[in-house]
Amino acid sequence: MTIGVKALNSIAALPVALLCLLTSSCATPDSPGSELFSLPETPEYYRPQTVGSDSLYNPASAFFDYTLDTLQLPANFDTDNFSDNLDQAWEQLMHPKRSIDNEGGFQRFINREIFPIDSEYRRDSFAALPNYGLHLLGGGMAYRRDVEWFTARGYRYPRLAATSLAMVSEVLQEALEVQNTTDSDPVADVYLFRPLGILLFSQDRIAHYIQEKLDPAIWPAISAWDLTSDKFTNTGISYVYRPPGLTIKNARLFVYTGLNNLLGLSHPLPSGNSLSWGVGAAVQEIVRQRNVQADLRPSIGLFLDREKSLLASMVYNDAGTTHLRFNLYPGGLPSIKNFGLFLSFDDDWAVSAGLVYRMPIGLAVGSR
Repeated sequence: MTIGVKALNSIAALPVALLCLLTSSCATPDSPGSELFSLPETPEYYRPQTVGSDSLYNPASAFFDYTLDTLQLPANFDTDNFSDNLDQAWEQLMHPKRSIDNEGGFQRFINREIFPIDSEYRRDSFAALPNYGLHLLGGGMAYRRDVEWFTARGYRYPRLAATSLAMVSEVLQEALEVQNTTDSDPVADVYLFRPLGILLFSQDRIAHYIQEKLDPAIWPAISAWDLTSDKFTNTGISYVYRPPGLTIKNARLFVYTGLNNLLGLSHPLPSGNSLSWGVGAAVQEIVRQRNVQADLRPSIGLFLDREKSLLASMVYNDAGTTHLRFNLYPGGLPSIKNFGLFLSFDDDWAVSAGLVYRMPIGLAVGSR
């Protein structure tokens, strides 16, 4: 058995065990007001769909989507030596002061992870952008959607269930990243930004305001386990915003964020679907030893969705070494109703293709 398969088993065991525990102990409705915050009366982030990416959603699939996101950068992150990396990330989290001191102290930590306060290291502050866009906003939306899913099914403690999944996925993601991030990075993500995202989206008024003003959506790729390379492939999760108040004629502003960041327009179609496009830049590789710590390249994407559930996408020069990527979700074509497909090519035109059917992770094969 390879190390990669061991890592897969380690990652898979945690959400499965947690979901089994929650299912057995929390499946009865709770009395109103017993949790710290009131439960959402009307779901806004979880909307059951029979087509598109949302038809594949459940908290288990969302757990994997978030956890495996940074595996889009194979030059930086992978599942090799996962057990050792998890121990290292845990050690950094158990000794936050030492982790911060290892990276220059508290002032450097604030400057790098929260907001710029040191002009001598002003370039470091770019590292704070993912903390706000991915961990706080993106992670907060993912948490809120899970809460509404658990609530809709009568779970006794939906916020506890969603918070548990959110924080476990955050720690596992830090373990996947630990070899190419600073010692203090897990401290900021796990102790500050993900909890702030949970707190923010636990407030019904704030969650409703963000939904009303930004009209956000979560668009995951069709993640799969590649039987050829014995690795995860086609991973990724993006957060989309189409503010209703920012329109050009009949089109809305389209903002696509994640490891690939695109800006464009979203156009309503007579069918009721929306066609969106964007141009921008995707992260290829992270290099800690340089002042400019991320290699970027131009990217362009085209997306078709129905009521914010992604039906199909095509991205040229996506994150990492992905040169061209197609994702087709249930209902994207009339003949494809119950499963999703993907086809991707890397920069050397090696191909990977796979499908998913009612499981958090699909299966794929590749040419290498």
